[in-house]
Amino acid sequence: FIVLNKRGTHFIYEDVYPKGATVWKPVPETIEEFENNPDLTANSYDNAILFNVNGFFEELFPNSENLPQYTQNTIYIYTSDHAETLYEDGATSSHCSGTKVETQVPLVIIGKLQVNIDTKYKASHSNIFPTILDLMNVPKEIRIHPYSRSLLKAKESDS
Repeated sequence: FIVLNKRGTHFIYEDVYPKGATVWKPVPETIEEFENNPDLTANSYDNAILFNVNGFFEELFPNSENLPQYTQNTIYIYTSDHAETLYEDGATSSHCSGTKVETQVPLVIIGKLQVNIDTKYKASHSNIFPTILDLMNVPKEIRIHPYSRSLLKAKESDS
């Protein structure tokens, strides 16, 4: 069982990726442009996400043609702690203000699973730990708490 924690994409986004990695333009040049132009802020954020996520997976799976080799005996769970508000809808901070958009983050499982996951189930972070317990075959009777539903067992109708 291995946990990797990578550097996230936080404000000021241009500090997270090199200028040469800019794909979406224009990007904000000043703090005022971040606060007053959500479209420019989104460009900057998207550039940072693209650079950060691509770099992470290129490092984790350096030869993507050999993905079956990497997933032969390993399951990878990828998520984020929070998203960013990007100053849309009158938001005055980039995160930690409890907006709905901050709770919408990626949750990706890569590897060979014994079951098909219902991707229509509205998953959350609370589903990750019970999913890991199920992947490790920890019996329900020795679990200390009644955790949320495992993603290996959740169905859309459970959402």
